[in-house]
Amino acid sequence: MVKGLKVGDKTPPFLLKDHEDYNVTNDDIIGTTVVLYFYPKDDTPGCTEQACSFRDQTENFDKRQTLVIGVSPDSVESHNKFIKKNKLEFSLLSDEKKELSRIFGALDEKNNIIRSTFIINSQGEICWMEKPVNVKGHAERVIKALDEHCKKDIMAFDDVEASYTEFLHANLKMNQDQKKIEDDILKKFGIKKTPPESKSDE
Repeated sequence: MVKGLKVGDKTPPFLLKDHEDYNVTNDDIIGTTVVLYFYPKDDTPGCTEQACSFRDQTENFDKRQTLVIGVSPDSVESHNKFIKKNKLEFSLLSDEKKELSRIFGALDEKNNIIRSTFIINSQGEICWMEKPVNVKGHAERVIKALDEHCKKDIMAFDDVEASYTEFLHANLKMNQDQKKIEDDILKKFGIKKTPPESKSDE
């Protein structure tokens, strides 16, 4: 097994293509909680079961404001087909040279992928890992680990309430749909709506 990153380590710099051929870097995932999982191959039984288990937990990941990102040596085209076939709702990165897999220690001595999952907190630190992964019940274990290790990362907008309220009340004319969206956001995050300061005529 290739020695790799461990709990407490920072996510290293990387640049990979996603399933839509866009560049994704380590900077793109800083600031939110991420489940980064490495798997051997698209459209194989175990990998499909794992991907679909994450897909079926989308609502729970959304509640925890967590991104799920899969990584394998498959091509961009293969990822795109895999996502469409299984209606996956998260990104897949193409690590064809296995460089990121090697850095994370998700390779064995024969250069084969070890099914591995890492939770990365909003500061870019690994706070939980499972290697090798047992697919059965894995998504549920990941969610439990998020609750144990990443609760402080769930944004409540406490620190940005004032500026957020100011943004919402900037000189914008909202239609009814926009007003409903605003009210839903305020309700969801428990933000108390305060009227903007009145400005005296000059």
